[in-house]
Amino acid sequence: MAGFTDRLSSLFDNTALVKASDIDQSTLITRYGLPESQWLALSNELNLHYLDYGDPEHPTLLLVHGLLMDSHVWHKWVQTLSRTHRVIALDLPGHGLSRAPSNWTASIDNFVEVLHQAVTKLALGDITLIGHSMGGYIGWRYATAHGASLHRLGLIAAAGWPDQRRQAKNAHHFMSFAGSTIGRTVLRYANGDRFVSEGMAATFAPACAPEAIITRYQDMLHGPGHREVLLSLAHEWADNPAAEAHQLGRLTCPVLIMGGDCDRVIPAEHAYRFDQAFAQNRFHLYPRCGHVPMLSCPEKALEDILSWLAVTPSHA
Repeated sequence: MAGFTDRLSSLFDNTALVKASDIDQSTLITRYGLPESQWLALSNELNLHYLDYGDPEHPTLLLVHGLLMDSHVWHKWVQTLSRTHRVIALDLPGHGLSRAPSNWTASIDNFVEVLHQAVTKLALGDITLIGHSMGGYIGWRYATAHGASLHRLGLIAAAGWPDQRRQAKNAHHFMSFAGSTIGRTVLRYANGDRFVSEGMAATFAPACAPEAIITRYQDMLHGPGHREVLLSLAHEWADNPAAEAHQLGRLTCPVLIMGGDCDRVIPAEHAYRFDQAFAQNRFHLYPRCGHVPMLSCPEKALEDILSWLAVTPSHA
């Protein structure tokens, strides 16, 4: 979990305390909207942006991004995946082009509920869910709550295990401040540019983060209300349930586990722990790859995804 909290701590510096206003939603849509963009109204005044590819009659593949990112992280895969699946890549509330009201509380289980509402409202039926990083955290939590409707589960550099690294303990103190009333007031309009650039540097290491990606997520962080959502997530982070092997071991659907051996955000050790926890899984750890295999080694990772999808689950 420390990878997320480390990023939050970079907000608290002199540059961050320079006020930065929100970027208008229409401006973000003009810059980053796609022909496949659609919006779904959910409860609590949430307006979920998602990309919809492929034949609606095909099996559904739901893609969930991680912290600070959005549906764009899947762009190197969606055209190929949509030949055999309906592919839905969504933006979580507080990310991308989705909108959340200022009083909406972000937490892992609230994100799970957003997914459940979307799956229900879009009448998707049984799905294959693939989550990256925090999206993987949401994915395995979704599986424990709604496993009956889950065809397969893919976890890419997934979060959720307790992290005893020193930086995790140091970051806990900042998380407590960021989630406090004073912290949320001070940081609501903080300039997040350095926060994002440092986060993307860690995400893409050992490679360099593309400038276009950095700019995109700097813009997205300053979307209407997005910083409020991030700060509410900081407030709730300590209460998010951690992974437990005995709980994960009860899941019966096939699981795909992927990671990079140079990941600076989620240690590769955590991928091995997921591998040990699930009864029916495939495991791939990519050499010289960081936190985003779908962007850093997309061809090989996609080949492994397609191989996994081609096998009929034994419980189906």
